[in-house]
Amino acid sequence: MQYVWASVNEADVDPGQPVHQPIALVAQDGQERLPVPWDHFEALFVGGSTQWKLGPHAAALIRQAKRRRKWVHVGRVNTVRRITWFKALGVDSIDGTGFARFTRARLPMGTAALAAPTQGTLL
Repeated sequence: MQYVWASVNEADVDPGQPVHQPIALVAQDGQERLPVPWDHFEALFVGGSTQWKLGPHAAALIRQAKRRRKWVHVGRVNTVRRITWFKALGVDSIDGTGFARFTRARLPMGTAALAAPTQGTLL
């Protein structure tokens, strides 16, 4: 299996130690107050609270990452609203345990949301 990226906790990697996978920066609540080391990672993983992920700071990070040709993944995307929102922002991948836990109910809903035409966002 080939991975697109891996998130790495800086405490788990010794300085100067090579990491043999593309690295993802995990952005979450408060990232808007920190510098983004764009040249040091290949993918942006958007985590954090639902409120933060659906807010203007996360949207701005996603847009900037896409302009810089970074892969963008968003975690905990379990509703049609979130699928539609992140699809409109152009993210590359999503995940959500709701699809695995409630396959019969959520998988058809998620598949339909992904197949629906995309509209732009207001943010």
